[in-house]
Amino acid sequence: MEFRNPAYNARGTIDCEVLHPSMGWVPFTASPDDQEAQGREVYADIMEAGGIADYVPPSDDDVLALARAEAVLTRATFCSALHATGVLPVSEAVEAAKGNWPATFAEFTAAMSEADAADAQIRWAAATSIHYADDLLQQLALAHADGDQATATATLDAVFNLGGL
Repeated sequence: MEFRNPAYNARGTIDCEVLHPSMGWVPFTASPDDQEAQGREVYADIMEAGGIADYVPPSDDDVLALARAEAVLTRATFCSALHATGVLPVSEAVEAAKGNWPATFAEFTAAMSEADAADAQIRWAAATSIHYADDLLQQLALAHADGDQATATATLDAVFNLGGL
Protein backbone atom coordinates (compact mmCIF):
# COMPACT_ATOMS: atom_id res chain seq x y z
CA MET A 1 0.00 0.00 0.00
CA GLU A 2 1.30 3.44 -0.86
CA PHE A 3 2.09 5.74 2.09
CA ARG A 4 3.52 9.19 2.70
CA ASN A 5 4.63 11.50 5.54
CA PRO A 6 5.57 8.84 8.11
CA ALA A 7 6.37 10.23 11.56
CA TYR A 8 6.71 8.64 14.98
CA ASN A 9 4.00 9.58 17.47
CA ALA A 10 3.97 9.73 21.28
CA ARG A 11 3.04 6.02 21.53
CA GLY A 12 6.00 4.89 19.41
CA THR A 13 3.84 3.85 16.48
CA ILE A 14 4.00 5.65 13.15
CA ASP A 15 1.44 8.14 11.90
CA CYS A 16 1.24 8.51 8.13
CA GLU A 17 -1.19 8.77 5.27
CA VAL A 18 -2.09 5.81 3.09
CA LEU A 19 -3.61 5.92 -0.37
CA HIS A 20 -7.06 4.38 -0.18
CA PRO A 21 -8.46 3.21 -3.54
CA SER A 22 -11.70 5.20 -3.28
CA MET A 23 -11.12 7.78 -0.52
CA GLY A 24 -7.68 9.03 -1.55
CA TRP A 25 -5.10 9.87 1.10
CA VAL A 26 -6.35 9.04 4.59
CA PRO A 27 -4.64 9.25 8.00
CA PHE A 28 -3.30 5.94 9.29
CA THR A 29 -1.33 4.76 12.31
CA ALA A 30 1.03 1.92 11.51
CA SER A 31 1.93 -0.53 14.26
CA PRO A 32 4.06 -3.69 14.31
CA ASP A 33 1.34 -5.48 16.29
CA ASP A 34 -1.68 -4.24 14.33
CA GLN A 35 -4.61 -6.69 14.49
CA GLU A 36 -4.90 -6.54 10.71
CA ALA A 37 -2.24 -8.07 8.47
CA GLN A 38 -2.45 -5.11 6.11
CA GLY A 39 -1.62 -2.75 8.99
CA ARG A 40 1.46 -4.80 9.91
CA GLU A 41 2.49 -4.79 6.24
CA VAL A 42 2.25 -1.00 6.05
CA TYR A 43 4.40 -0.78 9.18
CA ALA A 44 7.00 -3.13 7.68
CA ASP A 45 7.02 -1.17 4.40
CA ILE A 46 7.57 2.10 6.26
CA MET A 47 10.38 0.61 8.34
CA GLU A 48 12.04 -0.75 5.20
CA ALA A 49 11.76 2.55 3.34
CA GLY A 50 13.08 4.61 6.26
CA GLY A 51 12.83 8.37 6.34
CA ILE A 52 10.52 8.39 9.36
CA ALA A 53 10.30 11.81 10.99
CA ASP A 54 11.05 12.02 14.69
CA TYR A 55 8.24 12.54 17.15
CA VAL A 56 7.81 16.22 17.98
CA PRO A 57 5.87 16.70 21.20
CA PRO A 58 3.26 19.44 21.23
CA SER A 59 4.35 22.80 22.61
CA ASP A 60 3.01 24.02 25.94
CA ASP A 61 0.88 26.49 23.99
CA ASP A 62 -0.57 23.67 21.88
CA VAL A 63 -1.36 21.61 25.00
CA LEU A 64 -3.08 24.59 26.62
CA ALA A 65 -5.03 25.41 23.43
CA LEU A 66 -6.29 21.82 23.23
CA ALA A 67 -7.22 21.80 26.92
CA ARG A 68 -9.18 25.02 26.46
CA ALA A 69 -10.96 23.66 23.39
CA GLU A 70 -12.01 20.51 25.28
CA ALA A 71 -12.69 21.98 28.76
CA VAL A 72 -16.22 21.38 30.03
CA LEU A 73 -17.67 21.76 33.52
CA THR A 74 -21.08 20.97 34.92
CA ARG A 75 -23.07 24.10 35.69
CA ALA A 76 -22.74 23.40 39.44
CA THR A 77 -18.95 23.02 39.26
CA PHE A 78 -18.71 26.10 37.04
CA CYS A 79 -20.73 28.18 39.50
CA SER A 80 -18.62 26.96 42.43
CA ALA A 81 -15.51 27.97 40.49
CA LEU A 82 -17.00 31.39 39.71
CA HIS A 83 -17.43 31.90 43.45
CA ALA A 84 -13.99 30.49 44.31
CA THR A 85 -12.30 32.83 41.82
CA GLY A 86 -14.22 35.88 43.05
CA VAL A 87 -16.34 36.37 39.94
CA LEU A 88 -19.62 35.82 41.80
CA PRO A 89 -20.57 36.23 45.45
CA VAL A 90 -21.91 33.05 47.03
CA SER A 91 -25.56 34.13 46.84
CA GLU A 92 -25.30 34.74 43.09
CA ALA A 93 -23.33 31.53 42.54
CA VAL A 94 -26.15 29.58 44.20
CA GLU A 95 -28.76 31.32 42.03
CA ALA A 96 -26.70 30.71 38.89
CA ALA A 97 -26.31 27.03 39.79
CA LYS A 98 -30.12 26.79 39.83
CA GLY A 99 -30.23 28.18 36.30
CA ASN A 100 -31.28 31.65 37.39
CA TRP A 101 -29.70 34.78 35.91
CA PRO A 102 -27.69 36.57 38.64
CA ALA A 103 -27.27 40.35 38.77
CA THR A 104 -23.59 40.11 37.83
CA PHE A 105 -24.49 38.30 34.60
CA ALA A 106 -27.11 40.98 33.89
CA GLU A 107 -24.40 43.64 34.21
CA PHE A 108 -22.25 41.80 31.66
CA THR A 109 -25.08 41.51 29.13
CA ALA A 110 -26.32 45.10 29.51
CA ALA A 111 -24.38 46.13 26.39
CA MET A 112 -25.95 43.34 24.30
CA SER A 113 -28.98 43.79 22.11
CA GLU A 114 -32.25 42.80 23.75
CA ALA A 115 -32.47 39.71 21.54
CA ASP A 116 -28.89 38.61 22.32
CA ALA A 117 -29.40 39.17 26.05
CA ALA A 118 -32.62 37.14 25.98
CA ASP A 119 -30.86 34.36 24.05
CA ALA A 120 -28.04 34.35 26.60
CA GLN A 121 -30.50 33.99 29.48
CA ILE A 122 -32.40 31.19 27.74
CA ARG A 123 -29.19 29.32 26.93
CA TRP A 124 -28.03 29.68 30.54
CA ALA A 125 -31.34 28.43 31.95
CA ALA A 126 -31.13 25.31 29.78
CA ALA A 127 -27.41 24.64 30.20
CA THR A 128 -26.24 21.57 32.09
CA SER A 129 -22.61 21.89 31.04
CA ILE A 130 -20.43 24.90 30.36
CA HIS A 131 -17.79 24.80 27.62
CA TYR A 132 -14.69 26.98 27.87
CA ALA A 133 -14.83 27.76 24.15
CA ASP A 134 -18.50 28.85 24.16
CA ASP A 135 -18.85 32.25 22.45
CA LEU A 136 -21.22 33.60 25.09
CA LEU A 137 -18.86 32.60 27.89
CA GLN A 138 -15.99 34.30 26.07
CA GLN A 139 -18.08 37.48 25.78
CA LEU A 140 -19.04 37.38 29.46
CA ALA A 141 -15.41 36.85 30.50
CA LEU A 142 -14.29 39.76 28.33
CA ALA A 143 -16.98 42.01 29.80
CA HIS A 144 -15.96 40.95 33.32
CA ALA A 145 -12.35 41.86 32.44
CA ASP A 146 -13.36 45.30 31.11
CA GLY A 147 -12.29 44.30 27.60
CA ASP A 148 -8.83 43.01 28.58
CA GLN A 149 -8.40 39.72 26.68
CA ALA A 150 -5.43 38.54 28.77
CA THR A 151 -7.39 39.02 32.00
CA ALA A 152 -10.46 37.32 30.53
CA THR A 153 -8.36 34.33 29.47
CA ALA A 154 -6.62 34.15 32.86
CA THR A 155 -9.99 34.23 34.63
CA LEU A 156 -11.40 31.41 32.49
CA ASP A 157 -8.19 29.40 32.93
CA ALA A 158 -8.63 29.74 36.70
CA VAL A 159 -12.34 28.85 36.58
CA PHE A 160 -11.64 25.75 34.46
CA ASN A 161 -8.53 24.91 36.54
CA LEU A 162 -6.15 25.08 33.56
CA GLY A 163 -3.46 27.12 35.30
CA GLY A 164 -1.13 24.15 35.79
CA LEU A 165 -0.86 23.27 32.10
